[in-house]
This record gives sequence, structure tokens and C-alpha cells, in this order.
Amino acid sequence: LQYSINPIIIFGGILDMSIRYKNTPYHLEDYWPQGFISFRIGQSHSIIASYGSERGGLNCTGGICRVVPPFKGLRFTMTSQI
Repeated sequence: LQYSINPIIIFGGILDMSIRYKNTPYHLEDYWPQGFISFRIGQSHSIIASYGSERGGLNCTGGICRVVPPFKGLRFTMTSQI
């Protein structure tokens, strides 16, 4: 879920859950909540600040896969498009 105030500021959250259908109806194994805010700088740069936890494992995007370790805490990311 994300919401944009204007083209410069975006904020939102992610909730990733692991459910096991062992008993009826289901059993919640674990969950990883995360909130974020993004600032756009000019036409090609973005800074993202996120806080929460992230499940580790294999992450595939756009045909490229990588192993991501589990993470819990505050993260800053800068993305540039050239």
C-alpha cells in the first residue's frame, strides 16, 4: 500500500505474512511489517527511508534473482536512473 502526496513524496507500507494451513482454517507462522517514505530529487534520483523487517530468501525481479538475507531495522536507499 502506498500513497503519493505529490510527485515528490510517497509513503506507504508492506506487510508480508507466512501462513501454514496445518490446522483449520490456518496458522500464522510469522509476519514482516515495513513502512517507508520516498523523496524524489530532480528527474532521476530518489531517496527511500524504510523501517521494519524483511523476510530473507530468494528475490527475483525482472528476470534477475538474488539471495537476500533477513533484515530488521532502519534502511536508507538511493536510486538513480541514468
